[in-house]
Amino acid sequence: MDDSFSQTRIRALKDEFLGVYGTLRRRSLFRQGPSIAAKLRFFCSGRLRGKLFCQGSYPAAVQDSGIIPVEVFCVLDPSVWDDLDRYEGCDVAHGPSSLF
Repeated sequence: MDDSFSQTRIRALKDEFLGVYGTLRRRSLFRQGPSIAAKLRFFCSGRLRGKLFCQGSYPAAVQDSGIIPVEVFCVLDPSVWDDLDRYEGCDVAHGPSSLF
């Protein structure tokens, strides 16, 4: 096996990835500003087992036998998780009033 290929596979196992299906896809992500876009790099397209349904102004996914197309990003800067929590309405300090 090519050693450089092996090293790439080992590094990839340590990376964090984010799969998105809604407003965080590439066509919308960059509207969130360069602070978020600079912390992620598009990795590939993928599929998630489940079903999307409309939650008003945004989609939601639930477990199902269907397939949801997703975009997968490599996380370049772990601080993006806090940015995404704010964008998605996740506030662990206010659990019951948080969207997630």
